[in-house]
Amino acid sequence: MITAVTILGLPAHPLIVHGAVVGIPLAALAMLYYAAFPKYREIAWWPVAITVAAAYLFSILAGSTGEELQHALKHSSYIEDHAKWAGYLGAAMHVFAPASLVWLVVDRLRRTRESSGEPVADWMLKLRMVAIPVSLVAAVVALSLVGIVGHLGAKAAWHESPAASAKVRAGG
Repeated sequence: MITAVTILGLPAHPLIVHGAVVGIPLAALAMLYYAAFPKYREIAWWPVAITVAAAYLFSILAGSTGEELQHALKHSSYIEDHAKWAGYLGAAMHVFAPASLVWLVVDRLRRTRESSGEPVADWMLKLRMVAIPVSLVAAVVALSLVGIVGHLGAKAAWHESPAASAKVRAGG
């Protein structure tokens, strides 16, 4: 029998997923802010970088604990739908986070060189020009998918639980 990772006796996935549910939209919005307000980039750099990295970590943890939980539960079309869309979200995060972190690091290096009077390497400018649109498009995709995945996960949890279904049907 396959068992899911637990935290204090509870399946880890529903607990860990909250970090992704909060972190992914926050990271996506942080990168959109970073793009929209260049004059605040110096101040925003560390908080944005930490938020993106944390969201990425939580998305990986949510994905792996979700797969474990899926294998430990009985087959369900609700869980299958949730897992399928979570896979799309995972793919979006595998694009969003690295592209965003590349943009942030290259942007930081570029600003450091410019402020010290050093020439900015051509590769930095080219890499930045690729990372920016990739990061922003992936941010919007991840932001959209996190709502879909969350809704499907809630549906899987509530429609699969006889007690929850009875409570909802009874109006309580």
